[in-house]
Amino acid sequence: MQSELDILCRRQEALIALIFSEQSMLENKEEDQMSKGLKIYQNNLLMTAVRALSLKYPVIDKMIGREALSGLTRKLLHIELPASGDWADWGEQLSSLIMTTELYDQHPYLAEIASFEWCLHETARGVGTELNVNALARLSEQNLKSVFIQLSKTLKVLSFHYPVDEIWMLHQLDESQIDTNELAVLLKEPIELHRIVMYQREAVPCVERLTEQEQAWLIDVLAGLSLDQLLEKYVTFDLSGWLSVAIEEQWLEGLR
Repeated sequence: MQSELDILCRRQEALIALIFSEQSMLENKEEDQMSKGLKIYQNNLLMTAVRALSLKYPVIDKMIGREALSGLTRKLLHIELPASGDWADWGEQLSSLIMTTELYDQHPYLAEIASFEWCLHETARGVGTELNVNALARLSEQNLKSVFIQLSKTLKVLSFHYPVDEIWMLHQLDESQIDTNELAVLLKEPIELHRIVMYQREAVPCVERLTEQEQAWLIDVLAGLSLDQLLEKYVTFDLSGWLSVAIEEQWLEGLR
């Protein structure tokens, strides 16, 4: 049976779709009391949506300005509707939307920054799990074919062409403090891939750069390779050093 929340969410989605589909039909008609009321409701809804996006994408908001963000918000509401009753769940497709606009032709880095900010938003809302210290005893087992590394559910392995982590950090300063020359360098045509791990530590999203080997290791861990398979594939990998970092940074939930 459908839960009351599911029914409510579907009703909300249908209502928002109706409100925004009515806009084009009303623009060329003489306004009556009903259309005026609908436009007021629509404008309030749009303001709520813009506010929701600005909270999830503060750097995008800074870089393009509130007017441009409002335009993107209106377009986004046509392709992605709030479906959970919580505006915090909405807005994932902003990066994909940007790639279809003129903004992307002139500023291709914006799509990657949006993707990075959405991942930060998701990571911040994730629920981490404490390390199962007792499970680490499995490292002493002779048969490592049945031993698997279990990473935090908040951990993400990501790649970007632009140094989005540095761009994001620079925009944590007040606008008057941002070094425009430094920003211009960061926004230049990319020449290398930037590999990062994003995770939650003490309920705060964190980002670290990865080497190519570290990224490949984490991808294979997430893919479900056993410890035996990992050590056979990465012969020179410093497992002891990596475990120390993984425990300290709260990447690790344990071994299974």
